[in-house]
Amino acid sequence: MNSFEVRGKEFRSLKQCCIEFGISYSKARRLCRHYVRASDNPALAVRWCLGDEMLCPTEPRTVLYKHDMNLSGERQNKFLEKACDRVKDFFED
Repeated sequence: MNSFEVRGKEFRSLKQCCIEFGISYSKARRLCRHYVRASDNPALAVRWCLGDEMLCPTEPRTVLYKHDMNLSGERQNKFLEKACDRVKDFFED
């Protein structure tokens, strides 16, 4: 990854930038993974996290976004099934 500039400071890594500004690295990384412009320029993801720029709802997404949403839905369904099973087991006894 090339260096990028945010608020007049130059950073060589996204993690270093997140520590400097006190934002969540995982959130910035997820933005870079899900949005096309942020994957090309991580400074944009940092500006979105800081609130310097607004994230447009029509921002083009990457292929990984759809994949991650499918995985998230599967995890949620698995959790709900386990919770329902626990409730059923509780009332059956």
